[in-house]
Amino acid sequence: MPTRSQLADFTRGIVGRFISRNNDIGGLWGIGVLVEAIHEAGETEALYDLASSAEPWVRDQADWLRARVSVERIPEAWIESCILHVSVTRDVIPPAGSHTHEAWEAGTSISEVVVRATIIDDREREWSASDTAWCWDASVHELQSTYRRADSGWLSRVFAAIKAASPPL
Repeated sequence: MPTRSQLADFTRGIVGRFISRNNDIGGLWGIGVLVEAIHEAGETEALYDLASSAEPWVRDQADWLRARVSVERIPEAWIESCILHVSVTRDVIPPAGSHTHEAWEAGTSISEVVVRATIIDDREREWSASDTAWCWDASVHELQSTYRRADSGWLSRVFAAIKAASPPL
């Protein structure tokens, strides 16, 4: 039997999907695309309504939520709204030992991103989850795929061989 407390699980799922390094927008690191868009707009935060936004990546999140609601047999009427809040602090020092810290040490500007998803149910109760990630703007996406390829390991050697065989730009 479905319960409204499952809405909290949905917010955790939305946040997790959003900050995942596997989330891409147009082939680029999704969170980096959004951070760069927020920065270019001269803002430090953005709100996205999963129910009404026309942006494709937001529709993907909304489609995921609708599918989960259907699978769990949650009445859609229980969900009044679902808002994604993205807050960005630019030029921070990321946690030591992370891939973003290594990129920061190499001179890449890193942003701290706090993502919060909030579902308001039909009883006006808020269900929310948040998480923090560190990333760089999507325009420096190449760093993500080429950084530290000199490290040992067969995959690193494959990438090094491809890079050596590629003509310079």
